[in-house]
Amino acid sequence: MKKKIIFIVVIILAIIALLYFTISWYVKNKSANMAGELPADVKNISYTIDSQEFDLVNGKVELEYGLDLASKSIVTIFSEPVYGDLDADGDEDAAVLLVQESGGSGVFYYAALAIRNSDGSYDASSSLLLGDRIAPQTVEIRSGHAVYNFAERRPDEPMTTQASVAKSIFVQYDASTGRISESAKSTMLSEGAARLIAEQTCIKGGESLAPGMYNAGTKTWWFDANLNATREGCSPACVVSESTNTAEVNWRCTGLLNNNQNEQVACTMEAKECPDGSYVGRSGPNCEFAACPGAEQSASAVSEEIRKLFAAKSPNYQGSIQISIKEQTANHLRGGVTFVDEQSGGIFLATKVNAQWKIVFDGNGAIPCSLSSYNFPSSMLADCSNF
Repeated sequence: MKKKIIFIVVIILAIIALLYFTISWYVKNKSANMAGELPADVKNISYTIDSQEFDLVNGKVELEYGLDLASKSIVTIFSEPVYGDLDADGDEDAAVLLVQESGGSGVFYYAALAIRNSDGSYDASSSLLLGDRIAPQTVEIRSGHAVYNFAERRPDEPMTTQASVAKSIFVQYDASTGRISESAKSTMLSEGAARLIAEQTCIKGGESLAPGMYNAGTKTWWFDANLNATREGCSPACVVSESTNTAEVNWRCTGLLNNNQNEQVACTMEAKECPDGSYVGRSGPNCEFAACPGAEQSASAVSEEIRKLFAAKSPNYQGSIQISIKEQTANHLRGGVTFVDEQSGGIFLATKVNAQWKIVFDGNGAIPCSLSSYNFPSSMLADCSNF
C-alpha cells in the first residue's frame, strides 16, 4: 500500500513538473517574441482583424475559441511581404496579405501594412478586407501606396464560380492613426491587373507577354506579345484600356507592302488628335493614320526629307525607299520606312536638331526608352523598352 502511495505521488510530481516546464517555455517564447529576440520582421508581430489581435510567429498563428475550444481561427501571411516606403520616412516598410480561415467555407483575405520604426522593429497597421475566396495575383508598392492585385467574381456570380474579374486596390497609410484605407487611386489599373486582362484576352497556349509599359496619355497598358500568329513586318502588343478593362492586339506594322492587294486588313481602333482639334483614325492596307485636315502638303514635305536621310544612309536602295508618317509634331516624328526592292523595312523616330530632321532610331528591334531624352511625346514611346 505504501509503495502504491509513493508511486501516485511520483506521478503527480511528474505531471506538475511537466506543466511547469510547458508554461515556462510558453512564457519565455512569448516574451522573446515581444522583446524582439525572434527576428524583427513582419512575420513575428501582432496583426488586428475585426478588433481581434493575432500574434504571428513565423507568419502563422492558430487560435482556439468556443466553449470547448474545438473551433480554430488560423491566420497566415500569404506569399512573401513586399517592401518599400509607405509612410514617406525613407525606410523599408512592408505590404502584407493576410489569410484567415475559421473552419467554414469562407477564406478571407486582408490587406495590412507593417511600418518600420527607427529601432528596426515593426508595428502593424489596421487591416482592410479585400474579399472572400478571391484569387490573389501580386502585391506592389507604387508611389507610396500598396497595390493589391487579385481576381474576384461578378456580383451576380455564385461563390462556386472561378474568380476571373481583375481588380486592384490601392491602400494608403495614415501615420496619425495607424490605420489604412482604400485610396482614390484604386480607379487606376495596376500592371498586375492589366496583365491578367491581357492574358485572358490576347494569349493562347505557348504564347507570352513581356513586362508592361503604361501610357499616361492614352491610359493604356502595353505588353509586347510573343504570339503564335504572325504578320510580316509587324510587332504585336496586347493593349489594355484602363477605362474599359478590355484588351486587344495592336500589330504595330512598319509599313511593308501588302502583296495581296485584295486582302482585308483590320486596323486597331485608335485616334490621333490633329492641330485643329479634330481626330483621324487608322485606315488603308498599312493601317496608317489618315492625314489631318490641311496637313497633306507638310506631311509630304517631311516624308521627302526623311526619305533623303535614308537614301544618304543606304544609297544602294535610294530609288525604292518609301516613308509613311505615323505620328508627327512640330519637332518629333514617328513612322515606318520600307525598302521595296528588299521587301523589308522598320520603324523610325526622328527629331529636329538645329531646325533639321535627324533620325535617332530605325529598325525592327525594341525602341529604347532612353529616347525620352529627346523629349518625344509619350505616345511615340508607348512601346519602348528599358534594356
